[in-house]
Amino acid sequence: MLIAMLLLVTGLLVPILGRQREPVSKKSGDTLPPDVDLALKTINYTETRDGRRHWSLKADSAEFDSTRQASTIKNVHMVFFDRQGEEQVVLTADQGSWATASGEVSASGNVVIKAGGEYSLFTDQLQYSEERGQITSEHPVRMVGRGVEMTGRGLVFSVQSRTLQLQSAVKATITSRQDG
Repeated sequence: MLIAMLLLVTGLLVPILGRQREPVSKKSGDTLPPDVDLALKTINYTETRDGRRHWSLKADSAEFDSTRQASTIKNVHMVFFDRQGEEQVVLTADQGSWATASGEVSASGNVVIKAGGEYSLFTDQLQYSEERGQITSEHPVRMVGRGVEMTGRGLVFSVQSRTLQLQSAVKATITSRQDG
């Protein structure tokens, strides 16, 4: 009787345990690309110095690659603050890259820089150097402000002093207001 029971249990367990199990399927959004170590949705980072806001970075998403020590970011919104901590310059772009150790940021796709409501800059791609406190680009640039429109190729923009230098092929159109 004991042998018959063992044969019965063995006869039932072998097919069940011997069956090959299929891996549990994951949703396509559950896996990270091979070069991404961490993925975040909606980031908000603020760089401070001596207890004051220096700049802040917001993005809809970030994918961090530890080998490059950089994040690929989407829908970039950067704000630069003056020495008193007041908003001075706003930079927006479709995407970019943020080197977390150095604070270097590159931005591309519909890049717009707005400086205190005085003027706006438009370009396809640029870089921000934390070390120099400058935004630079080698791409075509268009600046629109009160009574002036300028185009050129390449720029150097000092964030703190808000000075702009267009590098080459500069053209300007200046219009005067007529009060009447």
